[in-house]
Amino acid sequence: MMNFQTKFRNRKGFIVPVGPSFSSAKKWKIDIEGTKVEFRSPKHQPVVKSRKGKYPERNYQFKNIIFRSQNTEVVVADIWESFSLFFHEWAFNGPWFTGCLGQVSMSLYIFKNKQPNKDISFFHPRAFEKTIGDFLTNKYSKDTDKGKHIYSAPVNWKSIKTLSVPAARLEVIADGSISPYSKDEYLFFPIDDQYFIVMIFYPMRNTRGTEDEINKKIGYDNLGKLIDNIINSVKITLSPQAQEQQAKAIEGLSETSMTETFLPMRWSKSKNDTVVTNDKRIEAS
Repeated sequence: MMNFQTKFRNRKGFIVPVGPSFSSAKKWKIDIEGTKVEFRSPKHQPVVKSRKGKYPERNYQFKNIIFRSQNTEVVVADIWESFSLFFHEWAFNGPWFTGCLGQVSMSLYIFKNKQPNKDISFFHPRAFEKTIGDFLTNKYSKDTDKGKHIYSAPVNWKSIKTLSVPAARLEVIADGSISPYSKDEYLFFPIDDQYFIVMIFYPMRNTRGTEDEINKKIGYDNLGKLIDNIINSVKITLSPQAQEQQAKAIEGLSETSMTETFLPMRWSKSKNDTVVTNDKRIEAS
């Protein structure tokens, strides 16, 4: 079966698009203040050929990084600053000139709070859980339609235990009954008391409808496998300084893992949103 991006005929029935092979994926190694972040990804193969990828430097120092605020039009408050490390996109094509039927884009960022609390470390699992909740609230709770929140977050929360730091994988899903269905996938992990990494995937299939309707037209398996392979390839080696920060942050804790359950948050309409998780109320920043 041949898969090409060029389209000469319309698809008929259910189709499983094919993307890049992971067998020859490049290994990326990024040194951030002595902490090494590694992962693998295929070569940049965008849907639009002119869309450029972002390639990381080998070494970064926090003092030399220019962090930028988020777009205040799409977030609740100007809380976070970020720096882009990486961007790649991959086309997923159908068979025999049915064209591009989907894509996965991936971005990698360093985030920090604009007004950090020096008494709180992201290496503390409870503090980092709250940080992730605050991050999702700030980014997604603003979007409503006729009084109903468009996004649900976090969905399918998974505590990642294969890394040496608190880490979690999750999804953010748009309600296809009130908005075009979408699913964003995230991996969060800290690299310092005050800095953390966000790996974001945006899988898309070139058709509209609810999740069930889309699944009946275009398969998701190959898009999901690429995301799984990239996330499973992530490795972190903390610098000696970061190891000391982590040891201090978890000193005396009986449970150092992230929570196993983080249910989708309920957002109020007030200025200071409240999120609810695991029967504990957490006031969002």
